[in-house]
Amino acid sequence: MVTKLKNILYSSRLQIIVSILAIIFLTSGTYFSIMMSSDNNLSKFDFSILMDTERYGDSAVVESRMEDIYRQCGIILQNSASTDPEDIQDVANAKNYLGAMEKEIGLKWFVESKGKVIASEPDLTIPEIKKYPIYFIDNQGAVDATNQWAQYGLGNRTGIDGKIAFGLSDSGQTTVSEAEDQYQKARGTMSIMFQIVFLCYLGGGICFVLGCFNAGHGKDRPGITLYPVDAYWDVNLMITLTLWGMLFSGALATIYLPVYISLICVLGSILVLYAFAMSWVRLAKAHSVISHLLILYILRILWRGVLQIGHAIKEYYFEVVKDSSLVGLYFAMVFGVILLTLFTEWAPFLGIPLSLVVIYVLSKKVRVLSDIRQGVKQMNDGDKTFIIKVEGQGAVEDFGRQINTLRENLLGEIDAAVEKELKSERLKTELITNVSHDIRTPLTSIIAYVDILKSPNIPEEDRQKYICILDEKANRLKNLTDDLFEAAKASTGNIDIQLDVVNPEALVDQALGEFEEKLKAAELQIIMTRPEEKILVQADGRQFWRVIENLLTNVVKYALKGSRVYIDIRRENHEGILEVKNISAQALGIPAEELMERFKRGDGARHTEGSGLGLAITRDLTELQGGHFEIAIDGDLFKALVWMPVADQKE
Repeated sequence: MVTKLKNILYSSRLQIIVSILAIIFLTSGTYFSIMMSSDNNLSKFDFSILMDTERYGDSAVVESRMEDIYRQCGIILQNSASTDPEDIQDVANAKNYLGAMEKEIGLKWFVESKGKVIASEPDLTIPEIKKYPIYFIDNQGAVDATNQWAQYGLGNRTGIDGKIAFGLSDSGQTTVSEAEDQYQKARGTMSIMFQIVFLCYLGGGICFVLGCFNAGHGKDRPGITLYPVDAYWDVNLMITLTLWGMLFSGALATIYLPVYISLICVLGSILVLYAFAMSWVRLAKAHSVISHLLILYILRILWRGVLQIGHAIKEYYFEVVKDSSLVGLYFAMVFGVILLTLFTEWAPFLGIPLSLVVIYVLSKKVRVLSDIRQGVKQMNDGDKTFIIKVEGQGAVEDFGRQINTLRENLLGEIDAAVEKELKSERLKTELITNVSHDIRTPLTSIIAYVDILKSPNIPEEDRQKYICILDEKANRLKNLTDDLFEAAKASTGNIDIQLDVVNPEALVDQALGEFEEKLKAAELQIIMTRPEEKILVQADGRQFWRVIENLLTNVVKYALKGSRVYIDIRRENHEGILEVKNISAQALGIPAEELMERFKRGDGARHTEGSGLGLAITRDLTELQGGHFEIAIDGDLFKALVWMPVADQKE
């Protein structure tokens, strides 16, 4: 039974119904309260009753009315003879106001300026106004008034020659009975409205309590559920008070606004207050009021900042200030001992212990310095295993640790430099060996066939065959020499580079056309992936053509016969990429970085006629154009990538 009741109380449907009813009741009660406060029936009755009594002349309401009446008469007196349209309009507005007062309180008024008379009635005169129970007369500064109005001292405020007179006639007293009837009706209406307001607030209070009980709970959700709007309730409070102040101010202006606008303002003000109240209740039920304060979160950040600053100051003290100088430390200690000796009666007892402390501290620092000196000497003598033993904290100890770190870094750099030099010597030896081999092989063939051709008994058919072989070997030797020359120029940068906007896709198509027969002879199938949009790169057209030609030549020479060759042209960020992939006919048992060295070839037995210079030339030419060249080997898969900077499309 209890569980079922909780499920009903915690249901979302009940929460919505209770919230809507609470907002409706509270909005209605507030709106009727505002309407009651703005109803002026009772004030009208009070004004009419006071008008017929001696207390009337002493009331603040009458004082304000008298001020306004005198001011409007002054406007008529001052501007009645003017032809300015603004003055004429001011006079008309003053007459309208005085006419309204005549209907409301029985006012009679008289203004005379330069012989011209303007009055509430055509035949009205000042002697007739003096017959009224309450009157006021200003005759060029001479004031004549009944006791009730004589005390206000309004004489000659206009500063213009003329007469102003006004009073309350007996007809004004006839409004008392009418006002009394209105008051009795308004009193009955007010009593009913008070009851309605009370019932509205009672119903709203009950629904609000039920809403607080339901807030944060869910039928199938354990515990209290908080929402993003509950993050920082102090921020919500400021926003709520701002919105409530704006909306409630609009609601109070019922005299100047249409009814529906005032009602919307009341509804909005109740909504923001109710939403904030429910948010705060959820936080209170979750015991998270303190933890959901933005000001507390900011204070925590500031406190962490203070701690970090303190930690930084502490580190600065220990790393920079403390023990920054043995000489400074020594003089500080000696100076302290001197001060104790001069100004302290305990100097004989403190001087000796402090001196011993100074000697002990300095001896420790000197010992560390001695160890550092000995360590540097052994390192200088070539002892790579010596390490300075450092204990404790301080500038001197940190200096010893830095020397140990420097030693490790230098040893690492020396080992790397030695390894690089050994590798360079090995590659140099291999280069000489490979160059000698590649030059000697065709040269030996040329010498041999020249010796054969010297014999006069060779048949003509064999002679022609030998001449063709000589021509082939001579061309191979020439190509090798040209490659060597080009490789030397590329590695030294002795090539004229003219950068321009180049379309790599067009150059690849042109190169594939020229290599069509060689590719067919090698039974290689080209699969090309083209970019969706045209890519233009910044390169030297002639040298970039040489790069593509070297890559296709490498494919024809070393790709597995009958396999596929993949060519991909794409763009990544600000670079255009040309990628060529193929399956090698021979096993590639060599690292990719060594394969780009001069005279390095994938077939260690050197079965093909390549010089081993193509990839090295391709790398150097690519870098001279501001690009980047890489190769990758994965088993028998060979992949070459050329990166070139993308040119501005506007060009």
